[in-house]
Amino acid sequence: MRRKGFTLIELMIVIAIIIILAAIAVPVYANIMVRAKRARVLEDFRTLQSSLEAYKTDWGVYPVTGSTGEVFGHNEDTTNPTSVIARELTGINAALNTASHINALNEKGGIDYFTRIWIICKMQNPFDPTKDYEYYSSDGSFYELACEYNHNGTVHYILKGDSFNYKDTTVKPSWYVDQ
Repeated sequence: MRRKGFTLIELMIVIAIIIILAAIAVPVYANIMVRAKRARVLEDFRTLQSSLEAYKTDWGVYPVTGSTGEVFGHNEDTTNPTSVIARELTGINAALNTASHINALNEKGGIDYFTRIWIICKMQNPFDPTKDYEYYSSDGSFYELACEYNHNGTVHYILKGDSFNYKDTTVKPSWYVDQ
């Protein structure tokens, strides 16, 4: 008589192989997801960097936040942004980038450095949507951008500035505002 089906031992071996493969694949997948999210943050920061450099060329300084950083991103109102960086880079309710000021190229202010206002207002931390990106420039001579994320129970900060390309550190910047 011919058997139909598998024995218990054969099924247990197949299940053991699947569990071993899953144990290998899950950590690899988690690391791939962290790398993909980090790449997204850096792309957002590169977009901001281009706009900030154009702004500095026009106005001679980066947007100034004062002694602490400020949050910005997906919670911004596209018609009435609240953060300094969003106001200055979109020309909406700005202090320096206004129609009453003339830039280095002899143009009136109110310049939108993104061509689409909603770009900065929709940027979102891919690691944790409840935490926004942060921007800091105490005097306009430099800037730093930051993104906080948690990896394996440790808080990390992705940093980008005008004088350095990219840092991933566990040291919280002194200017960082807890959200």
